Amino acid sequence: MKTKKGYNLFHLMLYSLPYVPQEYNGYPTSGYRQSGSAANAVYGSANSGFEKARNVRLETSAKIEYSFPFLKGLKASMFASWDYYDGDGKTFTYAYDLMAFTPADKNNANKGNGYSLVKSANLSPEGNMYVGNNKRQKGNALRPSISYNNKIGFCMI
Repeated sequence: MKTKKGYNLFHLMLYSLPYVPQEYNGYPTSGYRQSGSAANAVYGSANSGFEKARNVRLETSAKIEYSFPFLKGLKASMFASWDYYDGDGKTFTYAYDLMAFTPADKNNANKGNGYSLVKSANLSPEGNMYVGNNKRQKGNALRPSISYNNKIGFCMI
């Protein structure tokens, strides 16, 4: 089965039961029934802003070891590591118009087609939201150790 743009498996699952049209009166529609949670994942992924991230991670380690000449099997070592992380992220999103479906209530107050024009739920009706974060971490580790490994008679020490 050859898929066309807009008809891949994810797209078909998103719009399966209950049926939600992709557009209504030229606007994308929301599968959610309340205007407070209205969103359209397919439309919003391409028409609601951008996200940019930069991550730099550096992990280093070194180990030095010294064997003492005056006692066979005696060793001292030092392990050192230094880790650095720098992360920078920017997200700019803006609301988009879409049609949200509101079903008829018990009193039949909601008559007509049940669709109303709302702003997407990820933002306030005014529109834009900017989130910037910057995270830096540094870590150091020092682990000294002393070991003795020698054979005396039939025993390994």
